[in-house]
Amino acid sequence: MSHQVERSELIGRRAAMSPNDFDALALDVFRFQAKYSNVYKEFLQALQLVPDNVQHVSEIPFLPIEVFKHRDVQTGEWEAEAIFYSSGTSSSARSRHLVRSLEAYHQGCLDTFQGRLGPLRDVVILALLPHYLEAGNSSLVSMVSHFMNISAHPLSGFFLHDFDQLRTQMEECMSQKVPFFLFGVSYALHDFAKRDALDIGDHGRIIETGGMKGRQQEMLKFDLHAQLSQAFSTSHIYSEYGMTELLSQAYSLADDWLIPALTMKVLVKELNDPMETVRGARSGVMHIIDLMNIDTCAFIATADLGRRRLNGAFQILGRIDHSDLRGCQLLYI
Repeated sequence: MSHQVERSELIGRRAAMSPNDFDALALDVFRFQAKYSNVYKEFLQALQLVPDNVQHVSEIPFLPIEVFKHRDVQTGEWEAEAIFYSSGTSSSARSRHLVRSLEAYHQGCLDTFQGRLGPLRDVVILALLPHYLEAGNSSLVSMVSHFMNISAHPLSGFFLHDFDQLRTQMEECMSQKVPFFLFGVSYALHDFAKRDALDIGDHGRIIETGGMKGRQQEMLKFDLHAQLSQAFSTSHIYSEYGMTELLSQAYSLADDWLIPALTMKVLVKELNDPMETVRGARSGVMHIIDLMNIDTCAFIATADLGRRRLNGAFQILGRIDHSDLRGCQLLYI
């Protein structure tokens, strides 16, 4: 069977997938990528792992996210329609993720968002994402831009550092009784909230994402959400979790437990043994299966610490300090 035939079959199964089908499909995607991805194949060979010996998703080795900074991760041969770059918070190399189909990426984003937060038609989309706009080629900006196109509302727009115009636009939404979503990188929302208190009540939903990007000390999600809730007089403070190296997202609504997309599953691994799954509610290293990454790598070992519930929801607790890594975990960096 050719690469293209196998790929088409896997995509068809993904489209018809139920939650009970996830693990079986993930195993077949693993074998597909072990066969056709040069980078992933090299990684498995370095681990001296035989793909046919892997019988359960817990046995799949996850590619370290740092690889995306140094190699083009690609399954099969194809021309990228777009390349997403990480925003970068230091002088280190930016990750780059080759995207075969922007349409598939946008449709997956839309399905996940509307499945969690409702339809986008006649809803205003506002975005306070200066870090991502300045860095360029952002998957988040691409996603939000698509949401604006779907919404097609004239009040939608991006705001670089113009808090005054953003406040005016929010007030206009409330005046016209048009519901709005405000996507904002955490540090920018924090600064906006400190400067401009505004009672949005049930008119709007605020979706924070992206962290502090080194601009100021990281805050606990609980503390940030409490500050935003007080400043904007609303209980509708949500979170979005995604990254350059993934094409799927997760959202939290009522609390800081994130619900992954149907195409996404989180495993939590021991800090010093990436093949050992954490048991119970203990924290560990977040390993993510993203079945939307059919053309790159669906198995990513992140640099995030977190924990997971039995229902699949997960919580981000912080970032890994690589000085804490020992033993075989060093294979991941």
